[in-house]
Amino acid sequence: MENQTRNPVSANAILCTLTMSVWTGTKTDRDAGDDLTELQSAKRGSAKVIKSLLGDCSELREVLRISTQARQALKAMTLPWIDRGARLVPVSRYTKVQAMLLKCQHDFYNALDTLVDVYSDRIAQSRVSLGHMFDETDYPPLEEIRARFALEFVFAPVPDNGDFRIKVADDAIAALQSQYSQALDTTVKDGISSAMSAACAVFEKLSERLTAIEAHDGYGAKPKLHASLVESIHEALDLVQDGNVIDSPYVADAHRQLRNVANTLDIEELRVSARIRQGAQQDIKDAIANLPSLGF
Repeated sequence: MENQTRNPVSANAILCTLTMSVWTGTKTDRDAGDDLTELQSAKRGSAKVIKSLLGDCSELREVLRISTQARQALKAMTLPWIDRGARLVPVSRYTKVQAMLLKCQHDFYNALDTLVDVYSDRIAQSRVSLGHMFDETDYPPLEEIRARFALEFVFAPVPDNGDFRIKVADDAIAALQSQYSQALDTTVKDGISSAMSAACAVFEKLSERLTAIEAHDGYGAKPKLHASLVESIHEALDLVQDGNVIDSPYVADAHRQLRNVANTLDIEELRVSARIRQGAQQDIKDAIANLPSLGF
């Protein structure tokens, strides 16, 4: 049956699924919690004690930091997908996203090697630091601790609207295709709108900083204007541009309008000229106010 319809998303984007697992090194100690509430004459269950099983373990903290970094970076560089697990990666960002994930994966497993090397020593230290709260059974054996951690990712194509290879009636296939198409359309448009909102939020943050500079009365520290704020605007607009995987002319127009404003922002001029700061604020206000006419 050849009634499949090619959608622009499958041609302009791919899916990325990031799978991670970690051992956080924490555990609730109910006995210690009961002792605490009794000591404070509080109701049982009104407080909880969470043990840090390896204490202030920099090696574990580094593994957890990298896992969080990978998740946050992938979210910042991509759009949401229907199942809320995978992320939609514009084809123009594939190389960049892959390089980021490969680096995070490399750093993650290197940090894990370091953690495994000191794991037994950190347990010995915790035996002392935790006192009566120490419990040997809280700790995975050394030969198992590595398996508690993982950071893996996979890329996959976006299914076409009609990619339902099941034996059901044609009208059922048509209903599935329609349902998928609607979900895809909603998800992608919501993702693009979210990226647009994030870009506007950075513009507004800049405008607020310019207002604070104008309002400074000469007393105390003058609000600073960092170049990274303007850089963040361009990064946010890059995601809007790359994220237009449905080739929407409305998104393209909105992006062009905001980019034109961003391209006029010279950090050195903004620092020294009140006239340029006021002009930039007006340009930002006008550009954002015009977005509803473009569908945002």
